[in-house]
Amino acid sequence: MITHGLSGSGKSTLTKPLLAKLNAIRIRSDVERKRLFGLDALAHSGSNIGTAIYSRDATGQTYTQLASLTTAILAGGYTVVVDATFLKREQRERFRSLATQLKLPFHIISFQAPPELLRKWVTERSALGNDPSEAGVEVLDAQLHSYQPLEDDELDATIVIETGKLHCATTISETIINAIEP
Repeated sequence: MITHGLSGSGKSTLTKPLLAKLNAIRIRSDVERKRLFGLDALAHSGSNIGTAIYSRDATGQTYTQLASLTTAILAGGYTVVVDATFLKREQRERFRSLATQLKLPFHIISFQAPPELLRKWVTERSALGNDPSEAGVEVLDAQLHSYQPLEDDELDATIVIETGKLHCATTISETIINAIEP
């Protein structure tokens, strides 16, 4: 199971309650990216968009690490939630192919909210300083201009969560669980 959504859309916050219910392990791209580059999860990297740990090459390394960890967790018999933006089709396709290869179900949980709410939420998160994500409004604006929307052939595996509407995390967890159970 992978997440999908722009920064601030609620991927990390809203998948957390899901973990215990699914007996799942979550892999957060923000944490793994920093781990790859020798940083603590809450450390500020000082990197700008497209540079250092956020360069195209570093992003490729991060998604390779996410795939490697996912493979190991699935081999151990656990369910995994890969918490990343997955804004590029090739990133999503890599994990769909992995699930197909392992003969496991594949789900995309797509978190969506209006840009003005996302800007508010990333600003609030940045001000708190207690989250591994370094994405602020500048990163969000870049994502809004460069992301690749889900395509028709991906929608059969997609559960859309509109985080801009009032929901409690428990209701969202139940919606996701009901959608993935056969």
